[in-house]
Amino acid sequence: MYIYAVEKDVPIPSRRGRCKGGSKYPFMTMEIGDSFIVECAPENRRKIGINIMCSARRYKPRLFVSRRLETGVRCWRLE
Repeated sequence: MYIYAVEKDVPIPSRRGRCKGGSKYPFMTMEIGDSFIVECAPENRRKIGINIMCSARRYKPRLFVSRRLETGVRCWRLE
């Protein structure tokens, strides 16, 4: 059995990485119907697609969709 000590008044550290400064993808500047492509090797398409859609979730209520293509992954803004 584990026993954890409860502590009070411990400050929350600020966010690190890209989340603090925005996304490396241009979601904020996209209008409905716009798209961008991330060119990548075939073995990286799935990972890149997941990264794009995880990043896109932060920009709700905007709606994005991505598709894996022969040359990479393309993302469109739908709403």
